[in-house]
Amino acid sequence: MMAKPKQKTRTTKARLKTAPKATAATVVTVHGLAPFGLVETGPGRYSLLLTQFEPASEVFDAAGVEGGGYSWAGVARHVTTVVAPELAEGVGFDPEASMFCAYGEDRGALERLGVELARLFHDKAALAAVIEEVGPDGFED
Repeated sequence: MMAKPKQKTRTTKARLKTAPKATAATVVTVHGLAPFGLVETGPGRYSLLLTQFEPASEVFDAAGVEGGGYSWAGVARHVTTVVAPELAEGVGFDPEASMFCAYGEDRGALERLGVELARLFHDKAALAAVIEEVGPDGFED
């Protein structure tokens, strides 16, 4: 009876060895970035991510803006055009309602953007000022 489970285990292991390898993302640790995360998605390709919007979402709510990934992309676009326009060329955006995502090959630009966004995340007054400056038309639905 024991031979069958061992054989199945060996077969499974053999399949795993011959299966194509998946590309794994590597989390990059950067001081001052939390709650944002920086991930190396491939050699020289990075993504800046945010999936937990609380407690900053209450600032968006107070302004009548839904505080998800699209709204954070609006804030990030503001940062890359008004606060630090030198970052604009090295950063692209691909948000979803449940996730903010900025991406690019310029790790330094993404780190700097992440630190600025993290500062806004933790400073409700500064975030409210940016939301007001962006205005309701500056946020995607």
